[in-house]
Amino acid sequence: MPDHIENLFAGLRADTLPQVLPPGTGAARRTVRRRKTIRLVSVATAALAVAGVVTVAGLPRMSDRQQPVAASQWVSKARAAVLERHGEGHGDVDVTIAGRQASDGTVTADGTAYFDDVNPAGYTLTVACGGPGVLTVATSLTHDSGDPIDLGGQVLTCGAEPEAADLQFRVQSTGTLTVSLSGDAQAVGSAGYALALYLNADSGEPATVSPQARYNVGRANSLLSAGPETQQDSLTTEADSQSTIVETKKAGEYQLRVACAGGGSVQLIVGQMELKNGTFVQHEGFVFEDTVQCVDVGPTPYPGLIDLPMPKNSAVSVTIKPDEAARNTAGLAFTLQRS
Repeated sequence: MPDHIENLFAGLRADTLPQVLPPGTGAARRTVRRRKTIRLVSVATAALAVAGVVTVAGLPRMSDRQQPVAASQWVSKARAAVLERHGEGHGDVDVTIAGRQASDGTVTADGTAYFDDVNPAGYTLTVACGGPGVLTVATSLTHDSGDPIDLGGQVLTCGAEPEAADLQFRVQSTGTLTVSLSGDAQAVGSAGYALALYLNADSGEPATVSPQARYNVGRANSLLSAGPETQQDSLTTEADSQSTIVETKKAGEYQLRVACAGGGSVQLIVGQMELKNGTFVQHEGFVFEDTVQCVDVGPTPYPGLIDLPMPKNSAVSVTIKPDEAARNTAGLAFTLQRS
């Protein structure tokens, strides 16, 4: 493994002071408000060109002596997955390492990492989680004044052979990038995470939604009917994965109905989220996971309804991972209705 890449994760020394907020104090510094829908968005602010590099301050970097043995092993596996992902070149995304922008450690229930002075450019955040449980990742950008701008999120399944996931976004005005890392009960204290922030070499826009994908989203939406107390949303397929969160303020039985138009297939992952300290975090495990076929000629909704018993002030997370045939061509829509 090249020394200059391995040094990404050796950079959290005394010369890079961590800005760590233990659980309970995060809101006092800066409340990262979650919008109802988490997805990749462009930052709609005026571009401000400021020279400089990005510095990282993350979760407390424990040495192997301080970490439980199992967690330390999972951290190493997560780190290797991130580096392997970088070695693959992120598919069609050409990236270069932009400063000391890496962090790893044991998963906590309310972890936060900060990247200060993130300058206007296109970025790729690569994250992996090894071990048991689920890790919810959320990102936002904060300027000197104004509310945080939601940049998107991912729900990762930790595992014995962790797979890195990419989150792409573009910053158009210098600010502080906040990465929230919330593990479920199984992951906290047992799983290990690693993340790295890369500057896209061309500093171009992240992958844009193709006209075909937009067309198929419309077709999928037309297959579903929205009645009283029904929320409807859709997801496109231009990235490795796309996620959204739908809030359910009332307790009760809910039903999720899905339709996918176009070619190929998507992996559908549905989870329950609970509100903690003003932020939705993934509940233990997933409620539903299956492969949904996207039909181009005569598409029909996914057979059957997905039943979701939801407590008050909770949320449903919907994540899709398209295969190559569906990538940036298919479109998925869903409705969430209270029974």
